[in-house]
Amino acid sequence: MKRKVIKQGPSTLMVSLPSKWVKNKDIRRGDEINIFEQGEDIILTLEKKEQLKKIKSNIDKLPAEQLGNYLSTLYSNGYDEIELIGKIPMKEVTNAINKVVGLEVVEAEENRILIKSYLKENEEDINKIIKKLFQLIKSFIKEIEKENYDPKWYVNLTNKTALHCMRLIRKTEHKNKKYMDQFSFIRSISRLSSSIYWFCEAMKTNKLPKTNLIKDILSLVEMLEKGYQKNNFNESNKIWANFVKHKQKVNSKNINKLLKKENPLIVVHYYAILRDFSNSFVYLRDITLPAGEESTI
Repeated sequence: MKRKVIKQGPSTLMVSLPSKWVKNKDIRRGDEINIFEQGEDIILTLEKKEQLKKIKSNIDKLPAEQLGNYLSTLYSNGYDEIELIGKIPMKEVTNAINKVVGLEVVEAEENRILIKSYLKENEEDINKIIKKLFQLIKSFIKEIEKENYDPKWYVNLTNKTALHCMRLIRKTEHKNKKYMDQFSFIRSISRLSSSIYWFCEAMKTNKLPKTNLIKDILSLVEMLEKGYQKNNFNESNKIWANFVKHKQKVNSKNINKLLKKENPLIVVHYYAILRDFSNSFVYLRDITLPAGEESTI
């Protein structure tokens, strides 16, 4: 098979692709083709097109209150089509869809619902979303003393952002060798935001006085953010060491000192936050670790 070389512009030469081959390979405008030189020959290869990830699930035995968490898990793990069979509580489905980005109900019958994602996965968006996630958590903490402060609004938006990020990581995992560490890092931050929520909710509900622990929490978030931005294992190790020193100051031996200064309820929530920080700092070291090495706690 021969093809004529066509001149396009002052210096570009072009060759058309055979139409039969294009149809068989389902090549469309905007698709990428890899070109390799091999001696005197040029070899064309196609980028592998990602298949839709689908699941069909009978939810008759799933408690209605767990449906939201179930859908969130499927969403964050990259499913594009979710078909639910059985007695479906539409209120729970609607609530779950409102808590994520890009899901829609496209078919609804008496005992069947089809949910699809219309998100376009772009690996470059991951860092932007993580930046947004840190900004949300910092605002979450900084605005606790505002009169109209609503911690539930913040934690819902933070979780929605984290789920979106985890989904993108899953959908682009074929390009990312450390996707599991990155996925775990974002999941740990989501859990951290939930712990911060209960801390803030306890302060608001019980009308507790201002506490210096807020500054500590904000400082730790900024440490974590700095470590992610630098993306350097040595820096992550230093940050981890600083966190360990901080934890030692408020360990079980020193808890009585802390209880003399702070409300016991706040101290309980603060320790839960430190636990989740610990996980986040470990995963930070993992994602900045040079390839082929393993991190130890």
